[in-house]
Amino acid sequence: MSAKADRFTIRDLFPIGEIAEEQEPYGGKPPCVAGSETSEEAADRIKDHVGRLQREVLAWLERMGDLGATCDEIETDLGLSHQTVSARLCELERKDWITKTTEKRQTRSGRRAFVYKAGNGAGKCTGPKE
Repeated sequence: MSAKADRFTIRDLFPIGEIAEEQEPYGGKPPCVAGSETSEEAADRIKDHVGRLQREVLAWLERMGDLGATCDEIETDLGLSHQTVSARLCELERKDWITKTTEKRQTRSGRRAFVYKAGNGAGKCTGPKE
């Protein structure tokens, strides 16, 4: 664990290949829309990349510290799609590894979005983030 007892490093949280499937949201599989062939295909295509993408998002939030980041900021900074980032944020939030704060910032579209920070959260993803 890192020097701060209430914070974790990326290696503490994501030892590659050591996360038990029962600890993973959605039974360890990327979420998809039930009955949607294209959604199921997309989830199947990304399944081998989810852990790496979660690590990238979490590492970015750790680097941002108390400033945190919106989904839009993470998308821009990491060069990832909205669908990829929002799904990883939801998974990390369900694992209690990030917090969706009450703070909001303006996105590229001019709308306001919640700020996420690394650290223990509520363990729930209640729907769309933006």
